[in-house]
Amino acid sequence: MPRAKDFNPIISSVEPLLDHTNLDHANRSSDKSQEIDQALVAFAAALRVGGVNVDTASVITFAQGLMQAGFANCYWVGRSTLINKHEDIDIYDQVFFEFWTDWLQASQFSESDIAPAQIMEIVLGFDNQGVEFTAADKTTSDHPLLSIRWSAVETLRDRDFSDLTSAEMQQVSQLIQDFGQHNARRRSRRLRGAARGQIDMRATVRKAWRTSGDVIKWCRQQRRFKPRRVIILCDISGSMSPYSEPLLRLLYAGVAGGGEVEAFSLGTRLTRITRELSGRDPSTALRRAVAQMHDFSGGTRLGECLQTFNKVWGLRGMARGAVVVILSDGWDRGDAEMLTTALTNLQRVTHRIVWVNPLKATESYAPLAGGMAAALPYVDDFLAGNSLNALDEVVAAIGRS
Repeated sequence: MPRAKDFNPIISSVEPLLDHTNLDHANRSSDKSQEIDQALVAFAAALRVGGVNVDTASVITFAQGLMQAGFANCYWVGRSTLINKHEDIDIYDQVFFEFWTDWLQASQFSESDIAPAQIMEIVLGFDNQGVEFTAADKTTSDHPLLSIRWSAVETLRDRDFSDLTSAEMQQVSQLIQDFGQHNARRRSRRLRGAARGQIDMRATVRKAWRTSGDVIKWCRQQRRFKPRRVIILCDISGSMSPYSEPLLRLLYAGVAGGGEVEAFSLGTRLTRITRELSGRDPSTALRRAVAQMHDFSGGTRLGECLQTFNKVWGLRGMARGAVVVILSDGWDRGDAEMLTTALTNLQRVTHRIVWVNPLKATESYAPLAGGMAAALPYVDDFLAGNSLNALDEVVAAIGRS
């Protein structure tokens, strides 16, 4: 689910846009009130022409929201009340820019009605397009400049990690750290008191002693839920280098978020990095983890690594009843039969195997690589994990386990 800070508009404003855009009807004349009301209705009509389904109730909510938030927040108030589908956001951005730019230019308010210092222009900047407003740009205008900008995070949520710039990757990496605990749970054998469930005869009889043996209320109980262990094995080979940083951030988020989470790196050897990823500072933890990976950006031997995991940790108890998440593109230099044997043994003891392959997001992709083709029959969930939205699906799949 999207979080509040994912939608962080950068709005620089010294004072309200215009006195006559104060949407409090008691503080403006009927002519001004009528023109602004007509503008809000016309804006909704422009969205309908653009293909956005906007009903009358949404327009009323839009106007009421502006009365509370003010015109400086017009973009976000409109987007939260008039837009119901993610695919309509691009249309909304275009219509918003064109409509309000034309409306300000064609407004019938005279300069005598408002002080010159109160006249401002709306300039919409898109962070993902690299638009920057410098002090020189603001001084070239004859009037004060109101710059309304919004975050590109929502756009980045669908972008493939391999297509991000260094600045965008840093921004995405910060967001991945908020994924936290994966919330995988399992039913315990222990029971606890509950409003519904099977009758707890012992508690019922014990309570009946207080009323001379009369049962006033039946006590009930249900099974408890305990955290299920999650084991994440991340491929750090050269073919996975465009995705290594965000996926390692996912490992850190899981380990630092609490719960029973174990982290390993897969390359030409298997390395346990759970202890190195523990800590409050993600940069320090990742540096410690990378220092332990002597095969970083090298080759891949998935079969040997998984066999080592089964022999040393998995079959000895760590993987029993756990959710195993393998982050790999499936390119393997080792023996495919060895990988098949390792996954067969792993499947017998685990609760679920989730394979995350960033190449799955490619339209022309087919799991024909030796490692991926051998592993697919033993995988319960096959996901992409190539973007923020795709990682949301991964976390959701772990939580469903």
